[in-house]
Amino acid sequence: MLLYEDSVRWNLRGFRFLLLLPGMVFALFFVLGWCGVAPFAAHGLLWLSLSMAAWGILLLLVSMRLHFRLDNQFLSYKLSPLMRDFKQIRLAQIERVDHGPYRPIREFGGWGLRYNLRGTKAAVSIYGSRGVRLHLKNNKQLLLGTPRDNALAAAIESALKQSEAKDKSS
Repeated sequence: MLLYEDSVRWNLRGFRFLLLLPGMVFALFFVLGWCGVAPFAAHGLLWLSLSMAAWGILLLLVSMRLHFRLDNQFLSYKLSPLMRDFKQIRLAQIERVDHGPYRPIREFGGWGLRYNLRGTKAAVSIYGSRGVRLHLKNNKQLLLGTPRDNALAAAIESALKQSEAKDKSS
């Protein structure tokens, strides 16, 4: 039975102009090259390639979604289109749940799929500085970045209590 489901996408507020920027730069260089300005005329294909690469990166960022699913046995997450299938964590593996602010650049070097060098900490986030930190029984930590960290943490804690009650009754 599905207890919680959510999806987070990259926040475009303040960055919408970035979608237009590669096209505007290419148009400017194309016009300057067409008018005969020497440096731009010689490197038209280079500017086309750079603007297409920038568009590709921006489209990847815009299409990114971080999906969460929580049921009676598993917490599942997927960062599409980078992850094909959901990764699952058994609720029995979770020792403790914390939520609140974190420092993505200082702790993990940024957003996305991140791991520390020792392999004891991992993060999956798209943007922002709030998330749910799962302390697992194998002394590893997983941070799931979401602006709705209160709701996700409450759902996980509720599911943990239900599974503990079920284990005690059986």
